Amino acid sequence: MLEVEFSEYAYAEIQDAIEYYNLQQAGLGMIFQQELKNAVDRVIKFPTLYSISTENIRKCILHKFPYMFFYTHSDSIILILSVAHQHRKPFYWLANDK
Repeated sequence: MLEVEFSEYAYAEIQDAIEYYNLQQAGLGMIFQQELKNAVDRVIKFPTLYSISTENIRKCILHKFPYMFFYTHSDSIILILSVAHQHRKPFYWLANDK
């Protein structure tokens, strides 16, 4: 089974989204977190299922929330590079790496 790691950008974005959704409605952050987990589980099972966004980076769009995450993978690891809102500069993390 592939190991999953989250970059600091991805982790911060997840925490911000959970906090935001919990402020909107109690428990909604937990639903967001579960939807993200479901998507990550799909990537673990089928790492090449999602389209390549740039170079070797793939994009997975969440079903119930306007978020997507970008990841790369090898034979042993999936690295989640960013978790981004689809309407708020989803490629912000590329500029931060340069």
